[in-house]
Amino acid sequence: MRRRLTALFALALLACSEPSAPAGTSWRSDAIDPWRAEPGWLELVPSVRTPRFQDGRDTTSVYIKMPPGSHIGLATPGDRGSLSVPDGSTLDRVERFQMGDHERIVDVRGTDFLSGDESFHAYRPRSDARPRLFGIAWSRNAGLDAPTRNAMLAAMRAGDGLVGVGAGRRPAAVARYERLLACAGCHEHNQPERIGGIAQWPRRPTDARGVYSLRATLEDATIVETYRPRDENAPSDVVSRACIAEGPEGCLAERVTLHIRVGLAQNDPHVLRVCASRRALYPYLDDNVRAAFRDELSECL
Repeated sequence: MRRRLTALFALALLACSEPSAPAGTSWRSDAIDPWRAEPGWLELVPSVRTPRFQDGRDTTSVYIKMPPGSHIGLATPGDRGSLSVPDGSTLDRVERFQMGDHERIVDVRGTDFLSGDESFHAYRPRSDARPRLFGIAWSRNAGLDAPTRNAMLAAMRAGDGLVGVGAGRRPAAVARYERLLACAGCHEHNQPERIGGIAQWPRRPTDARGVYSLRATLEDATIVETYRPRDENAPSDVVSRACIAEGPEGCLAERVTLHIRVGLAQNDPHVLRVCASRRALYPYLDDNVRAAFRDELSECL
């Protein structure tokens, strides 16, 4: 359904006077930052913070929107790792860069969860001067077909979708983005923790629908991510770290625990955001999920 709507919207654009999206792609039909402006979006704040680029100008946020009255459940009774968002939900990962005195969206990748399928989508801003987002959508079951992928990559090679990236860095940025379009491989269903493997891919476990962020928000501890160089989880009264896999040259992987009650007593800003996220999610959790995460939820409610 999303692909049909995207195609109809792209055709409708041909009849208007506004400049068209790059060939083979379509404009996103909503506002430039609906995740902050529109009701219904909930931010999923992970207990263990994800890494950033070395210069720290990047901020990554994950948002979910669910149908009214729907609930997150467990695909397997008694297995708290089998969280499953309801059909009709949308989950978006939104990356913003601080550029001088203003913040810009530079990348959006997400999923529409359908009955029996998922529709992935990827959006980028047209340019520094044109912040409106353009992009592509494709079915998980059908896979990312070459014409769809190539349309996005061709637009980026021509300079679209690369805010703040000079011509000399463009080939490397496009090559990296091509790897990031492998959404199905990154978001495998019921993926366990990855102790080793390629550093640029996530190490955290996913749930029954391939989502990292629900577990990351509801659990107090998880493996440290290494896909970007700047670790934001410095040890403190609120944060503890432990090596979970040793190698010949030292620790291969660490687990970080966020001590919620200690952080609340100290008004720790990150702990306050995590708890606000858990409280916002609570009405959308069915009784099985509430029971499975009783201890974590009770820390914040």
